[in-house]
Amino acid sequence: MFRRKTLIQEQFEQFEQFGLEKAPYIFYPAVVVAIGALSDILEGRDNPAWASVTGLLVFCACYLFSVWTAFSDRCGRVLVLLPALALTVLTVVLSLRFGEGMLWLFSLLAVVWSILAGRRLLLRPTLAVVLTTVLGGVTAAIAGNEMGESFGIIYATQLSGIAAATIVRLFSTVMELREAQEELAHSAVAEERLRFARDLHDLLGHSISLIVVKAEAVRRFADLDPETVRRHAGDIESVGRTSLEEIREAVSGYRERSLKAELKSAQLALRDAGTAAAIRQDGPPLPADADALLGWVVREGVTNVIRHSEARSCEIEVAHGSGAVELKISDDGGDAAAGAGKMRESGIPGQGLLGLAERLSAAGGALNAAHMPGGGYRLLATLPVVRRSAEKMGTQ
Repeated sequence: MFRRKTLIQEQFEQFEQFGLEKAPYIFYPAVVVAIGALSDILEGRDNPAWASVTGLLVFCACYLFSVWTAFSDRCGRVLVLLPALALTVLTVVLSLRFGEGMLWLFSLLAVVWSILAGRRLLLRPTLAVVLTTVLGGVTAAIAGNEMGESFGIIYATQLSGIAAATIVRLFSTVMELREAQEELAHSAVAEERLRFARDLHDLLGHSISLIVVKAEAVRRFADLDPETVRRHAGDIESVGRTSLEEIREAVSGYRERSLKAELKSAQLALRDAGTAAAIRQDGPPLPADADALLGWVVREGVTNVIRHSEARSCEIEVAHGSGAVELKISDDGGDAAAGAGKMRESGIPGQGLLGLAERLSAAGGALNAAHMPGGGYRLLATLPVVRRSAEKMGTQ
């Protein structure tokens, strides 16, 4: 569903696309503050004129270079610090030598040190603003300015430093948000790939196993019972069509596996494989999420029994007690966990059972697969659930 973007979202995207490499262009225009000193030079108050003009030009060049180095990742701390220190000395010298017009250059000095504090972490932005403000006030007092003029210099210096520090902090926040968005996007893609891989494994493993069983039955009865062959061939066609539909639903992300349907399918599959099936289910109806999750367990567990256990009988028991449900699949055959990749020496099962364990763990449950003492194999899934009646009482 498409949503209209708010004005704030559009401005944020434009600001994000602006990029950190273009950030210095925001601070370059601030050099117009030097016009105040230039007007004093043109009016003849700063003599000799050649010295004041040269000093002002050097200051402007040093300011622009300091801003550029502060945002450039190619410049080390030494190359960043030297222009800033030179700019500080030059500002003090020009202010003491030529007076009031040059004192306004302290506002640009505060911009440079605020940028360095925010970008290079040489010192705290607040400390940078305080130091440049104090330096500007002391220099104005030494230059013999009146109290009102000195206060104006102090206010302009402080305001410029705070504005620069705020802008730099905003840029840093945008960069952090961009990195966080990229990490979240990568995590979402990885999670979706894992979900899709699990769904395909569970869907195709069960369906292909059932098709193989049916095909073996067709081969056995090909010459003995044509009617049985036709029935199994029809089942193969039905399973194939159902598998295609399930894959489409899994791709779309809308598939919900009913426990009742999986139990019925498991009974038919076990019967066709020559395994006696006993299914018992008691307790109240399960919530939709728990019902779907246990449906996955039945599908994977029965698939492993059919493909690898060579069992003669299999029991599936679903017991829904107070606050939890247990699903137990036990057989009298061999290692049914081999269908998910043989049980390793460390006791960690393969991909099929590992995927189920992760699903159950995410829902607060657990999966236990182990050999039984008297022979056979047992798969036990436990899952905490809340009865609907309890939910209704809680809401009331």
